Amino acid sequence: MNNLATLPTADLERNSSSYDAMEMFTIGGLPDFTPGMDLAAFVIQALKKQGSELQQGDILVVAHKVVSKCEGAVVSIDEVIPTDEAIALAETVNKDPRKVQVVLDQSKKLSEV
Repeated sequence: MNNLATLPTADLERNSSSYDAMEMFTIGGLPDFTPGMDLAAFVIQALKKQGSELQQGDILVVAHKVVSKCEGAVVSIDEVIPTDEAIALAETVNKDPRKVQVVLDQSKKLSEV
């Protein structure tokens, strides 16, 4: 599965304020991203290889996961040691305590909904 998709506003009347159609497609040929990779450069290069380019008004949808990977914001779950708070909260929400710990580490404040 590709990490990126773009939703061009169609080639119909690009200068108009309304469009009659929407086209959706994935961008092929993208690598498994690692920290430090230039996501935008790879997207532009892959689009060119497909014979396309971003136009004024296009919408580019990017999964947060791929952005995090490029930014180096990744955690090895095997190295996470959950606190007592994470373990207790994990039992309440039926989640892996290590994953709950990662959320706690990245949160300023937790609110009950």
